[in-house]
Amino acid sequence: YQNKRIKVPELALRRKGKITFSSTIKGKKYALKVSHIPVELPCLSKVPLNMVVVYGYGQKPMKLLTNKPIKNKEDVLAIVKAYITRWRIEENFRVQKQEYHLEKVRTLHLNSLRLIHCLVSYLIGHHSLLLEKETYYVKQVLHRAKATFLDQKIRLKLYRFIRGLAEILRFDSTGIQAYKRVKKRPRAHQL
Repeated sequence: YQNKRIKVPELALRRKGKITFSSTIKGKKYALKVSHIPVELPCLSKVPLNMVVVYGYGQKPMKLLTNKPIKNKEDVLAIVKAYITRWRIEENFRVQKQEYHLEKVRTLHLNSLRLIHCLVSYLIGHHSLLLEKETYYVKQVLHRAKATFLDQKIRLKLYRFIRGLAEILRFDSTGIQAYKRVKKRPRAHQL
């Protein structure tokens, strides 16, 4: 930093964050303070880098190193949001493994495995989009999940939504015919 070798934790503690940002992770709200510092690495002296320092997630600040140019506050917040989104993607993989038991799927062909993985990914994406809207339907499904978790607190809405759907569909014996009118085709007349 400024042509001097400084350890990363020491440099991070010099800035206390001028930019405020709020984030919700696993149901808990965080009030974050963010700042950025132009730095260089000794092995990459010609490459301009920026260190983004985020205070508020824990006792020690989170430090992100990026090669993206930072011109204003929006650029800094875009980097922090991209990193938080990366953790949401990791949570989606975790949901695939825990809720849909994707690792336990056994098929004879690779294409079948790809198709199942694709369908589960679409389903999780659909659930995530529904959760963003917070409609009456979503609230009802989340409410159904509460009964199954009286002893535990599940903070991630995606887990609660999937468990609520499972609770609703557990006693279903008629399938979708009770919810949608399925038109039956008339029998084809032979010549």
